[in-house]
Amino acid sequence: VAVAAAVQAAYRAEALRSLSGYGNLTRTLQPHFRAWPSLLEIELVAGPDAVSIDREPLGTGGVLLSRGRSGAVEIRTDRGDCAALGTPMGCAKEPLRTEDTKWYNRSFFVATRFETIPETSWHGPMFVADTPHEDDCEAFCWRTAYAYISRVAAGPRRRLLQELDEAPGVIGP
Repeated sequence: VAVAAAVQAAYRAEALRSLSGYGNLTRTLQPHFRAWPSLLEIELVAGPDAVSIDREPLGTGGVLLSRGRSGAVEIRTDRGDCAALGTPMGCAKEPLRTEDTKWYNRSFFVATRFETIPETSWHGPMFVADTPHEDDCEAFCWRTAYAYISRVAAGPRRRLLQELDEAPGVIGP
């Protein structure tokens, strides 16, 4: 829950303008990895019609932040601009395929019918790599995990409030 709040706050303060703000994502989320040793990874993905603060489409692909061997946050992405990370290790070797997951489809009301869109949900149990940097991890390096799924409004507070004020029949703060 605190991770979702931190991402929301970064968007509202305009410290984060899109999912391609890799440096700001790392700086925003590093304290959460330090505070919670059980936090293994954070995956961020835009909704199907999501746009940046500048109203540019956010595009497809995800951003995966995980705990590195040294304890530092590692970031990988399958987005088209992964070269902006400045390291070949930042580009995912294979697509993350986030858009094909059940939690993504449920969160963004894709391929579902007669259901409301949840703002938050839990997904799991599932298995995640416990020590993903080990060479031989096929059978023994897994543990059970649950994922907290939350939708975040990507926009600065001033713009969100302005849109509320301009909406017919809506009373702003």
